[in-house]
Amino acid sequence: MHVGVRSRGQQIRSTIFGYANLIPFVLFALFPFYYMIITSLKSDTELYNLKSVPFLIQSGVITDHYRYLFGKTEFLTWMKNSLIISVLATSISLVIAILAGYSLARLRFPGVGSFGTAVFITSGRSS
Repeated sequence: MHVGVRSRGQQIRSTIFGYANLIPFVLFALFPFYYMIITSLKSDTELYNLKSVPFLIQSGVITDHYRYLFGKTEFLTWMKNSLIISVLATSISLVIAILAGYSLARLRFPGVGSFGTAVFITSGRSS
């Protein structure tokens, strides 16, 4: 057998072990979504009952909260407005970033190196 060559079984075990290590992180990332969905499908009395299990629905699924949200509020208008603002803000930021990146990469002017370094350092810390 050659050094550094692994059998098919070893490769499969290594892949399974690698993905198994990701399971806790995926569950951690998905838990807030699970909790939001479970909470939205519970009745008000079950939500405020301190003796109920917060991660399970015990008294049955209800859709009253969704009926109220879509029927008695302007939720869809609010979502449309949020979508418009986020798309516009992202588009404007993208255009400005592309123009700034091009000018820093192609144009030569005094202080371009210092300015590029300052932009790079501050952009990493702001996120």
